[in-house]
Amino acid sequence: MLRGTTHFSKMLSKLIVLRLHTKVLTANIRLATVSTGANYSASLPTQAQIVIAGAGIVANSVAYHLVQNGWNDIVVVEQGKIGSGTSHFGSGTLGLFKPIAHRNLIWYSIKLYQELQQMGYDIQMKQCGSINLAQTKDRLIALKRRMAYNIPTGLYCELVRGRELQELHPYLNIDDIEGAVWVPEDAVVNPKSICDILATLAQQGGAKYVENNTVNRVLTKNKMVYVVETDQGNIFCDYFVNCTGMWARELGLQSNPQVCIPAYPAQHFYANTGPLTQGLQK
Repeated sequence: MLRGTTHFSKMLSKLIVLRLHTKVLTANIRLATVSTGANYSASLPTQAQIVIAGAGIVANSVAYHLVQNGWNDIVVVEQGKIGSGTSHFGSGTLGLFKPIAHRNLIWYSIKLYQELQQMGYDIQMKQCGSINLAQTKDRLIALKRRMAYNIPTGLYCELVRGRELQELHPYLNIDDIEGAVWVPEDAVVNPKSICDILATLAQQGGAKYVENNTVNRVLTKNKMVYVVETDQGNIFCDYFVNCTGMWARELGLQSNPQVCIPAYPAQHFYANTGPLTQGLQK
């Protein structure tokens, strides 16, 4: 999220466009050695064209796509270690059964991760598909409506019931299930691996990473960002990208002038299992 100047909205639109349309893995990135880590910068530069706060999967994706498009004067500042925030314990699910704008971003991500995996990076990606369940008739109607705008725009998904659903997931109790939507292209990845790999590629393209350093506030002059204050000192810059996730709102309110960011952390749960056995049926 770019903040504090009228130029930022233009820059943000460029970031969104490059996220959707950039060609991945151009020849100027060194990919001879497969690695899941990088030698992050120990010292804080005093000047950069772009400063990115946070080093989770969003921040590393922004840094990676910027260097892919010719930007290399980039400093990524992380309050802890790379990927140690909410990205560290994310579920890693890539679900396509969403509104079209969201789905296009996820589709792009799946294609990017497939290319990274084909090049030898261990991101533990599995295109296992997903099942969206409906326990009520109203929920089933809502799922059918989603199918109605997803299928004409290119997503393969199908409505399943009864025995078909049991074949997809033998351990599922279908006694109270009205129906479900099967999306075979949905995938899961290891989010920590994605963080590390994108950070590595971003650094190979010229981005500098500074860990264990907190961004305290962003100051503007003439409605333009000009300095970012951190625990280790100040960085003068032209653009600032707020990728601090659940801390984004707090950072916005601490800046001068204040920036109101409508982001609030929410608790959620997910479960990972190993291989399921027949014992679950007993």
